[in-house]
Amino acid sequence: MDGFYLSSNELETSKRTDSEYYIYRVYDLDKEKKTAKLKIYKTPLTDDEFRVVPVSYKVYTK
Repeated sequence: MDGFYLSSNELETSKRTDSEYYIYRVYDLDKEKKTAKLKIYKTPLTDDEFRVVPVSYKVYTK
């Protein structure tokens, strides 16, 4: 399965131990057949199960 995007806020929230947090990933969407696959991930996203790669940064002028 390929990767999916997650905001830094979503990632940090998923690491909090005081909340139950789930990620519902909908993929392989077929609009004509009206079908899709669903994968539910219970967090936290651990290094044992996932490889998290930063892919964008917001840059500010000084």
